[in-house]
Amino acid sequence: MEVNDEVLYRKFAGADETIFQLIVPKSKQTEVIHFHHDIPSACHLGVKKTSARILQAFYWPGMSEAVQSYCKMCDNCTVKTLSRESNKVPLEKYMAGEPMERDMLDILGPWPTTRNNNKYILVISDWLKRGLKESHYQTWKQEL
Repeated sequence: MEVNDEVLYRKFAGADETIFQLIVPKSKQTEVIHFHHDIPSACHLGVKKTSARILQAFYWPGMSEAVQSYCKMCDNCTVKTLSRESNKVPLEKYMAGEPMERDMLDILGPWPTTRNNNKYILVISDWLKRGLKESHYQTWKQEL
């Protein structure tokens, strides 16, 4: 532990570098977790990744348990977990017997508008060949 400008830091010596982690008071712990878990750039990552992000600059005793508890109470994470579990469909093998029997379609965009006012690309790939070399590209002329 070190004190710098009346602030308490934990000195953590990793394999490659030494990190100074700010010791977070109890009154600010939820705010730190919120910042590293809830804001759009944090992406509602799970317990391990949220904890790893926090540990890059902060520390407090019982941090892992606090992050785990916070993530369990997070409405967005709960909804994502439940929907992921309930929408699982068993995987099946489907073999294509001949070219163009089964195709994959994808619409890419929006891209910068071309001279012909196109913003999208329709990609068609043959399932049997599975390569973009064999794909056909066309422009998509209207927004979906």
